[in-house]
Amino acid sequence: MESRYNIYVAGEVVEGEQVAQVREKMRALFKSSDEALDKLFSGREQLVKRACDKATALKYKQAMERA
Repeated sequence: MESRYNIYVAGEVVEGEQVAQVREKMRALFKSSDEALDKLFSGREQLVKRACDKATALKYKQAMERA
């Protein structure tokens, strides 16, 4: 059986990045509302995608790292 992965956002911005710019990139990536973005940037872990395969998990990881 293939492993399944949950994707979480840590709720923090990587050092050296501007929160406003990252928010806008994440808004485009997830097509999110202000309320959803407030949760993602709350400083707490938030579940983004549940039980996906490894290839999908890696795509999410790479996309969020670019954002």
